[in-house]
Amino acid sequence: MSDSGSSSPKSPKSPQLSLDQPLSPLPSSGVRSPLSPISATATRSPSVSSDTYSFDRTPCSSPRRPLGPGSVSPGGYSDPYAWVTSPLSPESHGRLPRKRSENVPPRKLDPRRSPLQGFPRQRLQGQKRTASSPLKPLNRMVPSPKKTDTGANKGGCVASTSSETNRPNKVVYVYSPELVKLCDQLLKVPRRASIIHTLIEAYGLLQHMIIVPPLPTGKDELTAFHSQDFIDCLEKLNHEEDNEKDEELQQQFGLGYDCPVMPQVFDFSCAVAGATLRAAQSLIDCECRVAINWFGGWHHAKRDEAAGFCYVNDVVLGILKLREKFDKVLYIDIDLHHGDGVEDAFCFTPKVMTVSFHKLCPGFYPGTGTLKDVGMGKGKFYSVNVPLKDGISEEQYCNIFTCIIDEIYQSYNPDALALQCGVDTIADDPMQSFNLTPAAVAKCVRHVLDWSLPTLLVGGGGYNLANSARCWAYLTASVLDHKLPTEIPEHEYFLEYGPGYQLDISPSHLPNQNREEYLEQVSSTIRGNMQNVT
Repeated sequence: MSDSGSSSPKSPKSPQLSLDQPLSPLPSSGVRSPLSPISATATRSPSVSSDTYSFDRTPCSSPRRPLGPGSVSPGGYSDPYAWVTSPLSPESHGRLPRKRSENVPPRKLDPRRSPLQGFPRQRLQGQKRTASSPLKPLNRMVPSPKKTDTGANKGGCVASTSSETNRPNKVVYVYSPELVKLCDQLLKVPRRASIIHTLIEAYGLLQHMIIVPPLPTGKDELTAFHSQDFIDCLEKLNHEEDNEKDEELQQQFGLGYDCPVMPQVFDFSCAVAGATLRAAQSLIDCECRVAINWFGGWHHAKRDEAAGFCYVNDVVLGILKLREKFDKVLYIDIDLHHGDGVEDAFCFTPKVMTVSFHKLCPGFYPGTGTLKDVGMGKGKFYSVNVPLKDGISEEQYCNIFTCIIDEIYQSYNPDALALQCGVDTIADDPMQSFNLTPAAVAKCVRHVLDWSLPTLLVGGGGYNLANSARCWAYLTASVLDHKLPTEIPEHEYFLEYGPGYQLDISPSHLPNQNREEYLEQVSSTIRGNMQNVT
């Protein structure tokens, strides 16, 4: 700050400078990069409905779903996974500036006095100036804005009052070494969890998030959705060496083909579910605006059946946890495959709306999620499916996503979000179906984050391990409002990103089968269905 407000004599004429006279260094301008806005809090006690969920009914588990990866059904379904191996101001404190009288001279400032003295100490705690880096701008010490009750304050958590952006100032990231170790044992995506976490760590993103471990989870938590017999089966197979003697039991619960029995399968199920439950709990407790579990997102598992690489449906468990506080939850699934397990779980209730953007074609797993699948009973029109075709471009995908999701948001008015961010839609994924880049996926995620609702982010599909890590690291940085350098930093799994060692992923040259007429038809049908949502 300068002493511009104090009276001073006229400055003498500047002396003539000599070429032999050394120049003094210029004073620092003191310009600092602004932080993302800090959010205000308003509380509201939602009226939680006493709806019950009829999980024992499985109306959506119909013969239209193929037998699953690893087999060919009489209908001709084939195995799609066969390839797998602002500066400080009084307004910031909620005080109006006093009008200075013309008869009162301006107060002189002591140059030895800090310009920040007089502000509450707790508001400045933990906000220190640090050296600039590609990830963290210089902090502008902005105090928290005045708490106001706005329409965006859903569920009693923090909502932003800034006109610039609605980005969260706190993000929870669920992680523990044991969680990563168990996820690395997955036969279809071995070591993927370690590759993802080490890249996020190498980019220095962990220091900008609140890192929490998974909740201790057991049979009681898993049976909030899954059947007791299914969980008992997983527990029985957890440490058995000879699994062949229980082959009949395994087939009964979908263990085999795409979900082979693996060591510590029950421990893995508990860890993944506990991670998503911990993320949901942090949103309930208002610890953050966004909670991330990239090791979750297993959306195919049914109440009493493993399916599509998914042994336990942590997404359903996380949504049920969110429903303990938030009256209406909107679930958005951008995985390549239809989120059939989550849709089946909530197809009878209007308290959870499920929206899935996915590929649909004959023979592609799971074979469900048509425009006509809109839910049942009281849940009719609360299941939304957006079936897409191969080769969809970034522009088309982002356009149809924002068009449909905005219509749904206006009609449904949710209190919380759960977003499954499968990245098998990325170009060069072995699925070779969609033609997206991390920037396109991040654009969709940031669009829903602008609603300033408590948001749960989970992972999902992604079978090019390095590209999956690239995309989820990019999404993490996007949530934190950071721009990452394009060069992959050196770390334990650096060689996985060769030969280019770049963060960017370029679109491929897949033929696009999505004509504009078809996409308009899909959008028009969904807009019509939204007229029935109350």
